[in-house]
Amino acid sequence: MTPRSAVAEKYDSETQAGGKAVESVKARKVNGRKELSIAAYQTETKMTITNRAAHYLDWAARNYPQHYTQYNVLLKAIMGYDRMPSLSSKEVERLRNGLGRIRVALSTKYNRELVTQAGIGIRATINDADTLRNILPKKSRRLQSARTSFLGTVKNIDAASIPNTPEMLRLKEWLNRGVKEVVRQIGSKEFEQKLLPPPVDAAK
Repeated sequence: MTPRSAVAEKYDSETQAGGKAVESVKARKVNGRKELSIAAYQTETKMTITNRAAHYLDWAARNYPQHYTQYNVLLKAIMGYDRMPSLSSKEVERLRNGLGRIRVALSTKYNRELVTQAGIGIRATINDADTLRNILPKKSRRLQSARTSFLGTVKNIDAASIPNTPEMLRLKEWLNRGVKEVVRQIGSKEFEQKLLPPPVDAAK
């Protein structure tokens, strides 16, 4: 697996030393797996909300692999609330709106990706195989969609009709020398076939 960042290793060392990042986990088992419990989690109050969420998701990935956390449960964990917030609350909505920032923090600090399931919640990937199976195919398909859109836009531009004015000359040169070369590379069937992933089961 990709080497862990210094931040992640710091939390791992705290765990081994009995520090505050993660306490010992004692949970009931459901269908052979531990039932998710946030009772043992201790939030880092000096962190931003975004980094707290990434910190929790890393903790959950190590202690409850492949378990999803609902957004209100995540909010309760990272804020240290006694009561469970409502899923429809404004505070939970703000947390959900910040998923993009949480995704970046999770990737840069813990080398994990964010997995979402509508109506179920979110989790972090647990290893490289999880990332390959549940993240890369989705991003590959998004890249394919962007590729198709890009190629369509380039096709709609007739370079010969663009005037050689000072305003347009550099853009026209970029189109003819740079963009057209990219189009030749990514516009081939071979590129398309390499980009698209094989069929995979739905994310767990």
